[in-house]
Formats: sequence, structure tokens, C-alpha cells
Amino acid sequence: MKRLLTRIAFGLGLAAVWMIWLSAARANATPMKPDITQMIRLAEQPQRQFALARAGWNGPEAPQRDAARARMKINPALALYGSLNDAPLNDPRTTRATLAAVAFPDPRALLAVAGCILLLRKARHKQAELLTPDPESPVENQPPIRKAA
Repeated sequence: MKRLLTRIAFGLGLAAVWMIWLSAARANATPMKPDITQMIRLAEQPQRQFALARAGWNGPEAPQRDAARARMKINPALALYGSLNDAPLNDPRTTRATLAAVAFPDPRALLAVAGCILLLRKARHKQAELLTPDPESPVENQPPIRKAA
């Protein structure tokens, strides 16, 4: 844990030094010598006229499938999910059903996430067991052998 905190502190310190160095560095630009004749020539040229964008100015570009849907106000947040059983999009029952379908996650996805969490915890526990010395191990607890001089 101490090693991790040391690495994080070193990284933050290095980032702080880098930011200070960037803020202290001078920005030197190449001096620009304006050419007056070229500036006058560019000023005399007529400016380009671009065609205006017309998207949505005269109503929707594609005709609506149904005249009733064209007159109805559509909630854009719920329009992404479509309508259930071809009910109108602003029907309260349809709205509740759509929100309920979106709000509750798939049980298989929840099981997959929970399984991943459990497997990662088990792997971390197994790794910690391998790294800690066993106090009952005869090899690690032997006193050093002294040789006679």
C-alpha cells in the first residue's frame, strides 16, 4: 500500500512540475512582416457568398407516415424507444411502460457483473495468500546455520 501511495504521489508531483514548467515557458512567435501590397490586393477582392442552409426551414424534409403523428407533439426523449403496440408516443400508459422497460436492468447482465466482481475478489485473495509467508513452513523458520571457524 505504501508503494502505491508513493507512486501516486510521484505521479502527481511530476504532473505539477510539468504544469508549472508549461506555465512559466515563454511563447515566442516568429515575427511577421506584413506585405502591404498583398493586403490591399486581398481587400479589393469580392467576398465569397455562400448558399444558406435550408434544413428544416420549410418543415420536415421527409413526409410523415401518418397524419395523426404529424399533428401530435412527440417527446424526443421517448421517441428513441419507439411506441409499444403502435400506441401514440405521448400516451401515459406507453410512457410508463417504456420507462419501466428502460429502468430495470437485464438480470443476466446483473449476474454477469456480480460474477466478475466475485471472481476478481477471489483472485485478489488468492494472490495475497501466495505473497504472505506461511508461519508454519519449516524452510522459512529455520535458524541460520553457523559454521565453525
